[in-house]
Amino acid sequence: MFKYLRFLSRFLSDATIPRRGLVLRDFIRMTLIRKLGLAPVGPGTTTFAGLTIHYGDFEMMYGLLKEIFILRIYAFETDKPNPRIIDAGGNIGLATLFFKYQYPGATVITFEPDASNFELLSRNVTDNHLANVELQNFALLDRDGETSFFVQTDIAAGDGGASTIEDYRYEFHKRENIREVRVKCRTLSPFLAEPVDMLKMDIEGSEERVFAEIDDKFGAVAAMNMEYHYIAGTNPLSTILAALERAGHRYHLVNHRREDLTANAKYNALPKTYELIIKSARGQ
Repeated sequence: MFKYLRFLSRFLSDATIPRRGLVLRDFIRMTLIRKLGLAPVGPGTTTFAGLTIHYGDFEMMYGLLKEIFILRIYAFETDKPNPRIIDAGGNIGLATLFFKYQYPGATVITFEPDASNFELLSRNVTDNHLANVELQNFALLDRDGETSFFVQTDIAAGDGGASTIEDYRYEFHKRENIREVRVKCRTLSPFLAEPVDMLKMDIEGSEERVFAEIDDKFGAVAAMNMEYHYIAGTNPLSTILAALERAGHRYHLVNHRREDLTANAKYNALPKTYELIIKSARGQ
């Protein structure tokens, strides 16, 4: 209880958080809806801190709002009134909404390959009258063209685990209700021709292929927040860390709960998949 109250006090007293009273009020409202068993089923529309949010699944949307607006996992420091941000793995657009809420003058380029997610992403950008947001209906990979994409079939939109990697989708999410679709893909390097103040990346296992393609162009990126997905036998972390080091980035690796990922694992039973967060910034 005291830990929770301390968090509330810090959140409400943090002058860098816009409309923090509204954010907290609306998050508490949604939390009560869940606790009372009144969460709507299926697609819907809600309001949050003055934003209109169209979603495909309430639980998925709630979890993302908590991470993005309450825990503020994508907040970063900048002196620029108009930072250039790339949102790789836009889902239904909650991170894009956060970037424009936190940095109103920002230019945001958002990639989302899934058709149902992209429809809600587009509606969320349009209905909130967001300027300087460029939407790209592509998966990011190491080539231009088409690719297989594995999506969950039991939600209308908002699938946060859709991936180009079949083994990861089944092994990590432990689901049978997965189907394969075809989506367009392209490379990230053309978008690094200009400086990028923040690269947010959550692309469910394709990180290494993207970093192999951008190679030394990562030097255009000032800061990055990546959700890295370990997959045994593929998506090696070494390619990503090497790119960060070549670009002079300092970096920090931690899992969602800031715990050792494998502290209690036996050497003959190390996990086949896991996620961790990589935060990096160009050294001073």
